[in-house]
Amino acid sequence: MLEVLLKHRKVTWIWLYIISLVSGLVIRLSIWLFREIPKPGSSYLLSSHNIFNVVFANNCFLWFTPCYVSVSWLLLKSRINKDDRYTDPEDADQANFLPLTAADLGYHPHLRTNGNLIFLQTAKMILIYLWVGILRVWCFGNSLFDRYLIHTGGHCVFDEASPYFGTSPNYDTCVSELGVWDGGVKFSGHMLVLGTFSLMLIYELRNYAVIRSLNEQDNTVSISKIQFHNFVFSIEDAVVGFSAFVLLMWYGLFIDTAIFFHTTTEKVVGLACALAVPYLLYIFKPTKKYFSVL
Repeated sequence: MLEVLLKHRKVTWIWLYIISLVSGLVIRLSIWLFREIPKPGSSYLLSSHNIFNVVFANNCFLWFTPCYVSVSWLLLKSRINKDDRYTDPEDADQANFLPLTAADLGYHPHLRTNGNLIFLQTAKMILIYLWVGILRVWCFGNSLFDRYLIHTGGHCVFDEASPYFGTSPNYDTCVSELGVWDGGVKFSGHMLVLGTFSLMLIYELRNYAVIRSLNEQDNTVSISKIQFHNFVFSIEDAVVGFSAFVLLMWYGLFIDTAIFFHTTTEKVVGLACALAVPYLLYIFKPTKKYFSVL
């Protein structure tokens, strides 16, 4: 898997998810032309309660955290006591974090510290959780998801016998209290969390792939170091393999959502929100003039 990540530019993975969504929409259209599109819940695999959806989609946070922390540990372990080959930040292909300069990233041998890397990895994780949380959970009251839904004309309808009749709760409260949400434009929560966490994990694995490839090219290590590395690499392979498995599950659910769930608008808006932070952290390259203003 690491070899595949290294062979492609970082922007390729953004395009992978865009093309996957478009492909899902084309497949949906093709199904519609020849037969009735299966409705969500019409079969076990199309149910939001199937084991794959419940375990991997509904618990994205719980899967992402150990994967991200494990890969961060690999980065930390692989970047200790390296030589001057790492002087140029471009060797690591990661001079793009905002609002930090390349020197802040911890790749320069005279500036790099373990605390620096831990801070950066923690900051990225907090940022991504804040982004998803503000969009989907809370933003000084209702989440941006709820505000957008209500702003576009959505509202909850309760039966007259319901104690909530006449109230205007948000979407989640409406559904949990057996109300019916009417109108408005929402975005796909699945597209948001699956796309966001998948891309973050892909780019962190790619960062590690760069460092690992440089380590494997180092012919100056001693025999004892090679033996030590052989042992540690087996642990590294387990971490990479586990992360790859989680990514595979997420990508399968992403394709399933692209074909069978939500409207086109909901999926497009959801994916756009999902791409925002990964693009900002890993793709966007501000100019030196921008950094001089910070």
